[in-house]
Amino acid sequence: GTTVSARTFRHHLNEKGRYGRRPRRTPLLTQRHKKARLEFAQIYMTKPQSLWENVLWTDETKVELFGKGHHGTVYRKRDEAFKEKDTVPTVKHGGGSKMFWGCFAASSTGCLDCVNGIMKSDDYQRILGRNIVASRSWVFQQDNDPKYTSKSTQKCSEMASNESRSESYKTPVERSQNSSWE
Repeated sequence: GTTVSARTFRHHLNEKGRYGRRPRRTPLLTQRHKKARLEFAQIYMTKPQSLWENVLWTDETKVELFGKGHHGTVYRKRDEAFKEKDTVPTVKHGGGSKMFWGCFAASSTGCLDCVNGIMKSDDYQRILGRNIVASRSWVFQQDNDPKYTSKSTQKCSEMASNESRSESYKTPVERSQNSSWE
């Protein structure tokens, strides 16, 4: 066979519109996960809008200040390796990250709560207490993280739901206007 250098191979790929890029990061989903998501969508796709008015979607995310999430491919000349535009700044010990929790409903978005350290069940319950008004029977949509499914969190959610029947309605946005960062 014919021997072709990697550089020649890349050159021909580039001519065909194929370029070296970092792959996109996506959640790891098994076939079972994909099937369950499709079934959920098919079941709820035709439901009336009123069904979603009491659904509260919650999740948390980690934001890296510096770190591996910021690395990418750069295209530069051989002698430009240390030009500022072709480098990625680094700091010792990763540079830190911050965790945030948030929620939204059909009617509005809730406030963003800063999480200190690793969020445990007790921390999650305090966040709910600060951000969710017990004036409505919310249906929580969240992943199956143990902090959400613990017995103490389930009990806390049930108590809030029982108290909600006697109080007036406020949206998560109205609640966030009365809360402050800690």
